[in-house]
Amino acid sequence: MTLLSSLFSLLSFYLFVQWRGGARKWYAVLSLAAWLLAVGSKENAFLLPLSFVAYEFLFTDRRFFRVKNLATLLIIFMCLAGFTIKRYDLVNKIEIDYSRREFSMKERLLTQPRIVTFHISQLLAPFPSRLALRHEIEKSTSWFAPPTTILSLLFLGTLLGVGLALRSRQPLICFGIWWFFANLLVESTFLPLEMIYEHRIYLPSVGLFLALAQVVVVLKRRTQISNKHLQYAFSLLILCSGVLSFLRNQDWRDEISLWSDNARKYPASFRSWNNLGTAYIKGGQTALAEKAFQRALESQPDYPPARVNLAILWKNEGKVEEAYSLIKDFRETKIGTFSAEIYYNMGAIFASKGILDWAIFHYVQAVNRLPDYPEAHFNLALVYRRAGKKVEARQSFQRFLDYWRGPSNSPFVADAKSSIQELAIQ
Repeated sequence: MTLLSSLFSLLSFYLFVQWRGGARKWYAVLSLAAWLLAVGSKENAFLLPLSFVAYEFLFTDRRFFRVKNLATLLIIFMCLAGFTIKRYDLVNKIEIDYSRREFSMKERLLTQPRIVTFHISQLLAPFPSRLALRHEIEKSTSWFAPPTTILSLLFLGTLLGVGLALRSRQPLICFGIWWFFANLLVESTFLPLEMIYEHRIYLPSVGLFLALAQVVVVLKRRTQISNKHLQYAFSLLILCSGVLSFLRNQDWRDEISLWSDNARKYPASFRSWNNLGTAYIKGGQTALAEKAFQRALESQPDYPPARVNLAILWKNEGKVEEAYSLIKDFRETKIGTFSAEIYYNMGAIFASKGILDWAIFHYVQAVNRLPDYPEAHFNLALVYRRAGKKVEARQSFQRFLDYWRGPSNSPFVADAKSSIQELAIQ
């Protein structure tokens, strides 16, 4: 999503620049279409027009900034913002999403300057040891806790101030810095998203590298560095980047190598260990998966996904008592949202222990998420029959038959048909 959104955003901006440079008006239409595709790919492209405004201010005659045009732009933006807020009930959704997070809005706003500063350092020094699919970062609880919070804020403020100060003498540097910050506004401010992901810096990094490239141009003019020396320097930079990319790609060979790398860099990350365990399950390495899930629970004993995954693993190995001990205290509010398959397996654990109401609850959750899940309908029917709910059992058996795509002579099909007849008679 991020790569597609970045592609269409850059295309939209390129077409916009061509149109403002004298190209035909249909370039403006294509620019608008590309922007809509960017927003459709990922919502963080919504604020790309801020970069259009900056370009108009820095590189054109500023005729666009007439009161009429500004009023029109403001009305369009307010209408789009109002529609988005009402359509997606954003205010309520933000409150709900923060209630599920491990941080508050204040903590997120305080932590983001440190994260953005860290991302800038990654762009300047992208060593594999500093890259991870999922970073774990300490929350900032005040401007001075940790102290790097205020330092990062001062650094970013200085960077933005330098950009604004150079708007007349070096508009390209100013624009690059503006682009960097403007394209971080959606994902690095108050919205209740995860704290940190490297892909958020893809599109903003274009502006930072643009500013750095212009800095090189200015330095070349003032120091009279020869083109030959610059060619050597950039050739070496490209070579080093290629080597670093090759080394980092080794961690992306498969899910196991990727999450092993993440767990090695953040050994206290219960999410990384849980995801590594899931990768081991897919690879058929159940012993290693069990160890990974246990490491996740050592870091966070109440982490639901790891408890559920380990319970399912033990259930499949016949350790029903051990599996039940992990999930017996779960309630709907603690479980969260899992896949249909996970609810199916949890239903099987409760059914094996004779806890029929919870078995029914989890099987129902499974078929609600995946209506054409025949095995879940069949097991739900069995539990309904054990609970004496004959009508529900007959309906579930019928749904099993409706969704079954296996061989018609399967014993499950025969069992379902005979059960429907028996329940109808009763």
